[in-house]
Formats: sequence, C-alpha cells, structure tokens
Amino acid sequence: MRNIIIVLLMLSISLTGQTHRFIYEYDFKMDSTSTQKRKANMVLDVNPDQVKFYNYDFVVTDSLNKTKGENNMIWDDTPALTRKRNSTINFNYIMLQNMFIVETDNTIHWNLSNETKTLGGYTLQKATTKFGGRNWIAWFTKDIVLNEGPYKFRGLPGMIFEIYDDKDNFKFSLVKSYKLNLFKLLFS
Repeated sequence: MRNIIIVLLMLSISLTGQTHRFIYEYDFKMDSTSTQKRKANMVLDVNPDQVKFYNYDFVVTDSLNKTKGENNMIWDDTPALTRKRNSTINFNYIMLQNMFIVETDNTIHWNLSNETKTLGGYTLQKATTKFGGRNWIAWFTKDIVLNEGPYKFRGLPGMIFEIYDDKDNFKFSLVKSYKLNLFKLLFS
C-alpha cells in the first residue's frame, strides 16, 4: 500500500510540469534569389526545464511509429534544436550523412517599440533585432508570460506570435497552442 501511495505521489508531482506546445507555420525561401516559398509546420515545446523546436512531421512520424511498431525516421532541411529554459545556448541538430549536434550561444538583443496590433484577441507589441546577418521584426504578447518563440528567438517579455526578416525570406507565425496531456503521454 505504501508503495502505491509513493508512486501516486510521484506521478502527481510529475504531472504538474506540463508541456506547452506551440505550432508555427514556417514560410521560407530555399534560395534568397528566388521568389518561390516553402511551408512547414514547426513545433515549439516548452517544458519546465527544456525547450525543443522541430518539424511537426516528427510528431506525425513518431505517432505512426508507435501505432505500427516501426522505427522510421524522417529528416529535412528545417531547423531542429533544443536548449535549457532561460538559456541562450542552443543545441542545433544537423543531418548531413550523419547526425551532428552543434552548440551555439545565441544571445539576442531586442529593441522594443511602442507600436502594437491586435491578433486573435491578444495585444501584440513590436520588437526588432539584428540576428544571423538579418534584420528581424517580432510581434509578441505580454499576456503569455513565456519569454520564448520559434527557432532561436527568445528573451522578449512575452511569447512571440510572429517573427520575420525584412527581406521576406523567413517568417514564423503562431497558428495553434495547447497543453499536452502528460498522463496520456506517459501511458501510451
């Protein structure tokens, strides 16, 4: 009986640390001289201790693998990375002929603007930065107190809903968010 109580207590403690999943639409040009764009859905998982950013196709493939008992893996040219919460150190996953993990320190210095707009009932505030050789415009909300966003973009006083470069080569737009059911994840 005591063991059951301990297991239930540990389970209830582990369930308090939920994952917030944010889905972004990623529009990008494969080549900056082209006008053709590609689209991909990307996942930002914000866990209590870690942040993960990756292609939504990984979620689909993982679900199919669990259902069919397979171990298929897909990889494309969209970014994938992990980092500890509130850190600027990213672990970037790069697939060439083998998987490589490259550690980068990506401190971003933001310039906050007083300009605002409304999207989906949220008041968004504008911020700009220079990062990776590009000028970026971000729209974030203080209503969601996570200082996260897609890819390596973080550190604003709220959640990034939209970010794009001034040359229209890359754009991330938040399309959906929800909390994952950890009980289901643990026992599926």
